[in-house]
Amino acid sequence: MEDLAILDGSTLRRLFDYKGLVDDIRRVLLGDATAPMRASLTHGNAWLGAMPAAGLGLQVVKVVGVYYDNPSKGLPLVRGLVLVLRESDGEPLYLMDAGVLTGYRTAAATCLGASLLGYEGQEPVGLIGSGVQARYHAECLREVYGVGEFLVYDVDPERAGELARELGGHTASLEEIHSRAKLIVAATTSREPVVRGSLLRDDVIVASIGAPKPVWEVDEEAMERAGCILADTLEGFLGEAGEAEHKPASVKVVGLREVLQGAICPGRGPRIYKSVGTGLFDLAAAYHVHRKKTGLEAGSTPA
Repeated sequence: MEDLAILDGSTLRRLFDYKGLVDDIRRVLLGDATAPMRASLTHGNAWLGAMPAAGLGLQVVKVVGVYYDNPSKGLPLVRGLVLVLRESDGEPLYLMDAGVLTGYRTAAATCLGASLLGYEGQEPVGLIGSGVQARYHAECLREVYGVGEFLVYDVDPERAGELARELGGHTASLEEIHSRAKLIVAATTSREPVVRGSLLRDDVIVASIGAPKPVWEVDEEAMERAGCILADTLEGFLGEAGEAEHKPASVKVVGLREVLQGAICPGRGPRIYKSVGTGLFDLAAAYHVHRKKTGLEAGSTPA
C-alpha cells in the first residue's frame, strides 16, 4: 500500500487525452478483457453501483453513485472511487476519482460509438442536457472531430445559456435540435423521452447517455425508425436501460464490442447509440492513465 498513488480529478485531467483514450477503449474491446454485469442498488434518492473489470495486466473496481439531489446542493451528480490493481500479483497501483474518470471514458466511448455509426464530425451538434456529461462530450467532440457548433437545450434555460456561452454556441428548443443537429447527445436524468422519433431527421445520429432506468431518453418511434440500437453492451442495455422496457420487438440491439469484431447493426433511418456504462470502459481509462504515468507502450501490459 505504500506505493499506492492517489489521483485526484485535476491530476486525471492532465493525464487524459481523448484521442488516446478512444484508442485504448477500442484496444480493450478487441482484446480478452472481461467485466461482469455491475451490482447495483437504488436506495433513497441515490443509485450505487460496483463495477469490476480485468484485462491488459490490470484489475479495476469502480464504486460509483448517482446522487440525484446533489446538483441542487452544488455537488457533483456522480461521485465515487476507482481502485486499480496489478493483475499479476494484486499490488494496488492507483486510487482514482471516479467522477472525472467516468466523464472522460463515457465521452470517449460515445465518440467511438458515433464513429461506428458513420459520424465524421458534421455540425451542428445538439446537446440535450447541460450538466457534467454534456461538457465532457463537447470536449471530446472538439478534440476528436473538431466540432465547433453546438446547440444546447435544458429544462433549466439558465443552465443551457451558461453552457452555450462556454462553448460559443447558442441555446435551442428541442424542436430545433431535432431538425438541425447532425449528432444529438442526450445526457439527462429524464424519466420520459427527450429524443422523439416524430421529429428526427433520417440522417441524424443519436447518442443517449442517460443514467440507468427509470431514466428513459429515446422514445419508441425513434427506436422503430432506427431499426437497430448500438449499445455499449447488450447485457447492460437489457438489464439497465429504460429504453429496454419500451423497445419495439422488431428493433435489434448489438453491442459495441461485437460491432468492432465485425457484427452489423442494420439501420434504416436515424442511428442510435445507447450507453449505460460498463467496467470495460473503466478498465480502458485506468490503462490509459497507467500508460501516461509509466510510459508503457500502447498494447503492452504492466510487469
